[in-house]
Amino acid sequence: MSQSDRGILLLGCPRSGTTLLRRLLGNHSSIASPGETGLFRGAANFLKKDTTGVGVELGVLSGLGHIGVNENQIKSRLIDFVFAFLDEYTQKAGKKRWLEKDAFNAFSLPEIEDIFADRVRYICLVRHGLDVAVSLDEFSQKSRSYVSELHNYIQRSANPLEAFATAWVDASSNLRNLLQSQGDNAILVKYEDLVADPDAELERILHFLNEPAEDGMIENALSDSESIGLSDWKSYARGSIDTESIGRWSSLPPYTIARLASIANETLQVFGYDEIGDEWNESPELARRRYEIGLALNLAKSQGKNRDA
Repeated sequence: MSQSDRGILLLGCPRSGTTLLRRLLGNHSSIASPGETGLFRGAANFLKKDTTGVGVELGVLSGLGHIGVNENQIKSRLIDFVFAFLDEYTQKAGKKRWLEKDAFNAFSLPEIEDIFADRVRYICLVRHGLDVAVSLDEFSQKSRSYVSELHNYIQRSANPLEAFATAWVDASSNLRNLLQSQGDNAILVKYEDLVADPDAELERILHFLNEPAEDGMIENALSDSESIGLSDWKSYARGSIDTESIGRWSSLPPYTIARLASIANETLQVFGYDEIGDEWNESPELARRRYEIGLALNLAKSQGKNRDA
C-alpha cells in the first residue's frame, strides 16, 4: 500500500461536521480514526520561521541547515514521525489505513500541504458559512473560551459572529486552493448533502478512497462510544443524522445577516451556495425603535410570568 493510500486527512472549518464524518468513516472495517491528535498542525508549526530586524532567518529549517541538514531531509523525517504514531494506532486497531481529523488543520493547510503534498488523500468538508458562524458562537459561549486560531479573528473584530464568518472564509479558501492543487487526490463534501442523504455521500466518499461500502455503518458509528477522543461534543449528543442544523442563520436579525453576507457571499457562491442579500436600508431611528419595542415585549412577558407565579 502506498503512503497516499494508507493516510487520509479529513479537513473542514470547525463546526462543519468533521466529527460526524470522522465517526462514520472510522466505523469502516479498513479505516482507523482516532480523535484529534494535533499531529499535522504540530508539524506545520514545527517548521514555522521568523526573521529578525536585520533579515536573519530563525527557525528549524535555518538552524538545522547550519549543520548540513537540508529542507527535504527535515520534511521527510517529520513525515515519518507523524505517520509512525498513526500507523501504530492503525495496527493496534487491526485495520489497514488511518484517517486523521482536526478541524483546526484548515487554518494551517498551506503549510500542511507543503510538507505532506500527495502522501495523503484529502477529504474537504464544507458547510454554509453563516451556519458555521452561528455554531462557533454557540460553542464558544458554552466553552467560555476561544481557541487560539479563532482568538486571532476575535481580536480583529468587535463582533464575534463577524469574526467567525471571516474565519470560515479563510479556512474555506484554503480548502478551495487544496482542491485545485491536489486534483483527483482530494474530494469535496458538503455538510448539507451529507446529512440529507448520508448513505449516498458515504458511498461516494468510499469510492474515492477505493473502499467498499459496508452495511450498518451509520447505525454502528452513532452508537459507538469507544473512540471519542478530542472531538466535537455536539456530535455525541445525537443518535441519528438529521437536517435540523441547516439554515439556523436565517433566524439572526436582518442587520446581522447583512453584515455576515458581505463577508461570506463570495466564498458561499464558490461552493455553490445561494447569495444572501447584504443590503441594510433601515434607518438608525427605525432600528432604535425596533429595539425599544423588543425591550417592551420582553418586559411584558416577564411581568406576565410573575403574575402567573
